[in-house]
Amino acid sequence: RPSTSLSTCCICRSGSAADTQYLADAVRMDLVTRQLLNDNVISQNNIANVAHILKNRMMDDTRNAYQASLLCAGYDHMKDCGVIYSIMPGGTCMEESSGWAIAGSGSTYINGFLKDAL
Repeated sequence: RPSTSLSTCCICRSGSAADTQYLADAVRMDLVTRQLLNDNVISQNNIANVAHILKNRMMDDTRNAYQASLLCAGYDHMKDCGVIYSIMPGGTCMEESSGWAIAGSGSTYINGFLKDAL
């Protein structure tokens, strides 16, 4: 049976500071609202759910073209392991199976460096 502990989550932001801060705040508010509406049942607030909310926020608001790339990572108590999701500016959301992720300016250089080192 999965644990109902709140998963630990970290959102790494790159791109427009205003856009990425807005998205992080919107997700925080969404999760708190869900927790209050569901009588503090927090088993739904896992890392995959946070990444999904971020992606939907980026895609649903057609008035704004967000200049943001996000990494959503942490320990997911539902899966009982660490996970990383990359969310690209176009809204693509991918779970990173390699155990590491890179985004933002300079990421192509660092990606090549890490692939050579590993």
